Amino acid sequence: MDQAIQIATSQFPGKVLNCNLDADRWEEPGKLAADGKVFYRVIIVSSDDPNAGATHVWVNAVDGLVIKTEKELPRKMRESQPQ
Repeated sequence: MDQAIQIATSQFPGKVLNCNLDADRWEEPGKLAADGKVFYRVIIVSSDDPNAGATHVWVNAVDGLVIKTEKELPRKMRESQPQ
């Protein structure tokens, strides 16, 4: 987990709010499918601008590669956007 946090914060500096180990593509409960992935999901808030929202970073638990990133807007910015 420490390495996943280090990898995520090296690309997206800030304060880590949360880090969880997770997986997708289960064959059955407790058995990962052959094409399944185990990953850490790290949630980071920018230390420069705490109102900028959070960045979600998915780090592959096997090889340490960043699988995906996603920017989350702060609630006040989401509410002001037209639907």
